[in-house]
Amino acid sequence: MDAFLIDDNPFVRSAWQQTFAERGRNIVVYADSQTFVAEGLFKTYRDAPIFVDVELSDGISGLDLARWLHEREGHKNIFLTTCHDSSQFGREQFIAGIIDKNPPQWLFQRSYDIKKLGTVERRELLTNMTAELKQQFTIRIAQFYDAIYGNEFGSLLLGDGTGQFYPELVIDAWERGIYESLSDYELERVIQFAWTKTYRDPNE
Repeated sequence: MDAFLIDDNPFVRSAWQQTFAERGRNIVVYADSQTFVAEGLFKTYRDAPIFVDVELSDGISGLDLARWLHEREGHKNIFLTTCHDSSQFGREQFIAGIIDKNPPQWLFQRSYDIKKLGTVERRELLTNMTAELKQQFTIRIAQFYDAIYGNEFGSLLLGDGTGQFYPELVIDAWERGIYESLSDYELERVIQFAWTKTYRDPNE
C-alpha cells in the first residue's frame, strides 16, 4: 500500500485513484473517517502516508483525526489536504505537511542514487545505529541473506520451483537500505526502483 486518502468529495477520490493507477501505485480512499478507522488498514501499513481532508462531511475535523492517528496510533506520516490557504492552519507537530487537493508528485518519484556499500561505510553506519535500530537491523539483514542465499539456487526461489538470480543493482539497493535504516515503505520503494532501472529500456 502506497497511501491512504480520506476525503468526502467523490471527484477528488476518483482523481487520486486514477493518478495512482496510471503510475502503478496503490491507494485506498475513504469518504469518511469512520470507515477508515473501522477497517483499520492503516495499522498494517504503518509507513504509508495518510492524506486527510481538513473538512470532512461526517462532522469530524481532519485535524482531530490527524491528532488521533499520531497520539493514539503512533503515525508520523500524516498530511492535511485543503482548498484553503495553508497559512490558515497552524503547523502542529503531528502534521508532516499541508497540501492542496492534488496528489503530490514526490509520491511518484523514483530517483535513488544506488551505490555498493564498502567495508568502511558498513562499519560507520552500524556504529551510528541506536540499540533499537541495531535490533531491527539484525532481523532485516537475516531476512535479506535468507532471500538472497537461502536456497539451492542462491537466489530468489519462485513459486514454480525455479530459481531467479537477483540483479546486482537490486542486491546493492536492498543491502544499502537496510544499513541506512530506511523505513519499510522507503526500502520497498528503493528495491522497486532498482528492479525498474535494471530492466528499463536504455533508450528511455
